[in-house]
Amino acid sequence: MKQIFLVPLLLAAGLSVQAQQYFIRYDIAGEDIKYYEIKKSGDTVNIPVINLSRSNKVNLKLYNLPGSFRDTIEYKIKTESNETIVNPFWGGDLSGTSGLSFLKKYTDKLYQSTGEIQKSETNIDKAAGEKFVSDYNMFIDAYNSWTKAALFEEDCKSLWKELAGLRYSVQHTATEVKQTAQTRATHLFPDINENSTSLQIAEWVANQEPGKLKDLLKKAYDKISNSQQELTFPNRAVDSLMTASQKLMTTANTYSYTADKNNLSETVSRITVLYRMIMKDSYVRTIPLAIEKNTTAAIIKLTPVIDTETLKLLNIEKSDTIQRVVTIYKKAPIRFRNTYGVSFVSYSENRWHYFVKTTNGVNTIERESADIFLPVVTAYLHFYSPRDKGFRWGGSFGAGITLGGGENDNSNQLNILLGISTFLGRNDPVCITAGISGARVKKISGLKVGDIVSFQDLEAKHYNTVYRNGYFIAITFNPGGLNPKD
Repeated sequence: MKQIFLVPLLLAAGLSVQAQQYFIRYDIAGEDIKYYEIKKSGDTVNIPVINLSRSNKVNLKLYNLPGSFRDTIEYKIKTESNETIVNPFWGGDLSGTSGLSFLKKYTDKLYQSTGEIQKSETNIDKAAGEKFVSDYNMFIDAYNSWTKAALFEEDCKSLWKELAGLRYSVQHTATEVKQTAQTRATHLFPDINENSTSLQIAEWVANQEPGKLKDLLKKAYDKISNSQQELTFPNRAVDSLMTASQKLMTTANTYSYTADKNNLSETVSRITVLYRMIMKDSYVRTIPLAIEKNTTAAIIKLTPVIDTETLKLLNIEKSDTIQRVVTIYKKAPIRFRNTYGVSFVSYSENRWHYFVKTTNGVNTIERESADIFLPVVTAYLHFYSPRDKGFRWGGSFGAGITLGGGENDNSNQLNILLGISTFLGRNDPVCITAGISGARVKKISGLKVGDIVSFQDLEAKHYNTVYRNGYFIAITFNPGGLNPKD
């Protein structure tokens, strides 16, 4: 019983696999479109158009598309006017922050207790001078630590902005994005290649917060201020160092990155998340398409999936969408179409004009060249598969009436025409057809060139009406194909 139930399931699965015969490969970064057919063996073959007579289930494979976008698909449909098909016989298509070059390490530390600071007359002043030197050196160390942390914080924010820009850009290939992200991140975090979680070294990052280091710098500054006040006599060297220290302290106080809203740990965390997303993203997405005969393009709308902070960082709107148009070239199922125009037919019987020539009293049958072709007003019924790209051709069946028959009087004869047609222009308004034709023509009967006859003129009784085949070439038009809506 189980096997009986498995049979329809296997058949349905087989049909679904066979239905997915085509896919469109679209490179978002390079805006390159290619069409492929999947063979039964699993091989893929590059094709110019999609054959809708086999399947309208087509997969759209998007390459170099970051996972940071949500996709929606809309279709561009061509409006076609309804045509009345008439039988010719009876009718009817996406850094950097301000530089901190003014931040520099202050290296003018005092390493020896000599000079003007130590020019004092008492042991008390000497001890106070040595204490000032020690406190000043501690202040310089604190300033250098703060400078290093401030520059590191700026580098982190610059890296965050750069990674975010890469994550929400469709201008670069996946390889370019990943290589750039790895190069920039490795420069700031050398061990990122081994383990990206090493970015989140909570204790180390916490000790690098510029805000906390500025508090230590402020305490060191207050300490040298107190040490200056303990000196008994005025000292120009101390005053000069205090002036320099005030400038350094002002730099730290006015540095915008040390505001409370900036959080180094959070910035590093954002870098970690973005880096993981970039390195783990496949940058490939498959979207099923339902293509109909009137579908001319698939419009891809990409909306960024982004948080508020990153929106502010990149200065973009959450509702901003990126739009790409994928033109769909297809070959539709067989269709019928009428065209009307003129055919030029040729029959061997019409190429010669026969007459009686009298020479020295002898009447003989002679001939001379006559009609090479006859114009025929024709209506055609074409059956072919329209395609948006490449050579379009199909079979044609038509009928027409000859305009004037010349000497052989073949006017008003019905011509049957069967041939192969090719179509020109958008929506196939012009058709060129060539093939074989058939009609009743007059053929001289019982006589040939050179025969001696007793009469002086050829009459109707000397001709027979017979069916003969010839060849033709025609140019015809489909007025409906010139519809401006198409």
